[in-house]
Amino acid sequence: MVCKADFLFYTISMSPECKSLRGSPVSPGTVYGEISTVIEESSFEIPRRSIPAGQIEEEWKRFEDAVQVAEKEIKELQAGGGKTQDEILGAQLLMLADPEFLPLVRNELESKCINIEYALQSCIGSVTTFLRSAGNDFLASRATDIEDAFGRVMRKLLGGCCQGNCPVSGAADNGCLFCSFSGKILVAKNISPSYAVTLKNSGIAAIVLEEGGPACHVAILARSWNIPAVVGVRGLFDAVGGDFSGMRMLVDGRAGVVFINPAEKDAEDYIRTEKEKESVRIPGGKMISKTSDGVPFTLMANIAAPDDCAAVFSYGAAGVGLFRSEFLFLQNDSFSMPDEEIQFEAYSTVANAMGGLPVTIRTLDVGGDKSLPSQIALKEKNPLLGWRALRFCLEEKEIFQSQLRAVLRASAFGDVRIMFPMVATLTELEDALAALEQAKASCRRDGLKFNEDIKTGVMIEIPSAAVCADLMAQRVSFMSVGSNDLIQYTVAADRENSKVSYLYNCFDPAVLRLIKYVIDSGKKHGTDVSVCGEMGGNPASACLLFGMGLRKFSMSVSLIEQVDAALASFSSSKLEQVAEDALKASSAKDVEAVLEKELGGVCPVL
Repeated sequence: MVCKADFLFYTISMSPECKSLRGSPVSPGTVYGEISTVIEESSFEIPRRSIPAGQIEEEWKRFEDAVQVAEKEIKELQAGGGKTQDEILGAQLLMLADPEFLPLVRNELESKCINIEYALQSCIGSVTTFLRSAGNDFLASRATDIEDAFGRVMRKLLGGCCQGNCPVSGAADNGCLFCSFSGKILVAKNISPSYAVTLKNSGIAAIVLEEGGPACHVAILARSWNIPAVVGVRGLFDAVGGDFSGMRMLVDGRAGVVFINPAEKDAEDYIRTEKEKESVRIPGGKMISKTSDGVPFTLMANIAAPDDCAAVFSYGAAGVGLFRSEFLFLQNDSFSMPDEEIQFEAYSTVANAMGGLPVTIRTLDVGGDKSLPSQIALKEKNPLLGWRALRFCLEEKEIFQSQLRAVLRASAFGDVRIMFPMVATLTELEDALAALEQAKASCRRDGLKFNEDIKTGVMIEIPSAAVCADLMAQRVSFMSVGSNDLIQYTVAADRENSKVSYLYNCFDPAVLRLIKYVIDSGKKHGTDVSVCGEMGGNPASACLLFGMGLRKFSMSVSLIEQVDAALASFSSSKLEQVAEDALKASSAKDVEAVLEKELGGVCPVL
């Protein structure tokens, strides 16, 4: 099968030997070069030995001494590393003093009368297994932090540094964690934060990870250092049988795609075309924001933290279409709930930063692939269909009220809007609106200022909500299509399951018909409709959605320019005709054929 690059103005086909994989774009830039793989450290050989009760304090003292040495090393890494690096390593320092983890180790030592190395290994294993069992990138990154911080302690206990093992495959043993990296592409399943911080001055060309998400430590560091990076590239190592020996890679950090072993000429053409794309982009973050015949559209940004606001302006977005508030809850290493004041500070910071542009805050959307400990403890068979998002909030009333009050208070500082996720029924929506009224009443009692007419919306990401969109539209100010979940729930296929991933296709006729009904219901009742899932950030699907009547899109900031240019390349009548033809198709393949024929020269369909 020919590997095709997804360009805005060009289509470039690559040789059949080339393999392309998609991940999450976390730091823009296009790089072609040799690969250096990072292998997992050799597992520590921990001998288990019994100790007399009288030796427990001696063992604990060894542990405390090792922790102190590890703390000193981390502080040395912090020095001169910049704010981002300082925050990441600061979190590890907090872990080394964690009031919950350390007692676990002490208890393991005392209750079993075993050597401290074995007790520590046992606790690391049980806690990290628990965190990773959630299938959640954020909690998994916490597990990585624990392994990293206490792995450093373990090395001190064992009397060595890294036991002579540099993590870079084939690297020279010169004491450097990342040897001979200059000009090469780092490819790994994952890397620990303390390894990652050594990359800053290594001359590395790009980073590609099989695991991780946009908020993982490596992604944050790559962005701050302007190193092109793609993470969450599922199946990366399986694609080559686990061996990248002698291979080269083309990395597009803006599009979130990697090409394994492309022909050199194809790679050069790709990079040349990317430079041509850069030359036609509108400078200074200015958007076209209208079709070739002058019909306007609105492009907004998805963000996860106040720090993302600068990028919203640099890419010319018309506001924040989705503020993922769950990051405030999941980023805390102790998993304590952020109180109302912490949330208010974050929301009001964004509202102030946006200077009157709309900011849509999605209420806590945890569960499924983003779980809190209380949800993980349930061990649900189907967490994606379980106690999550609004269902969780309606039951955890104190948590919900705290967040609603924080959002309401922030609405006094800008055009803040509130959106409820994972709504399945009209009754759930009415319960959420009632909770909002309760929060308003409590704010009034406390004399707190807020926008009495704050706009409220609902995410349409469950088929039952889409089917009842006409009823939902009469109770809210806006509806936003969460295409990622809507697709997988409509076709009953987990998008992370490779066995059924072929069913997960945004162009499936059932998905398109549901979205079309949502758009039409919004028009009928004067309710704004937008899309905040990945469909909005793909030029081809964005053009199709525009033709179906959608005029508002929210996406990762790095995708805004290409969607803007794609929509501006066509007339509204052209896109409406394309949508009409696509909606007549009987399969996703047929829809793709229509789009490839009509739009392929501008935004190819992969």
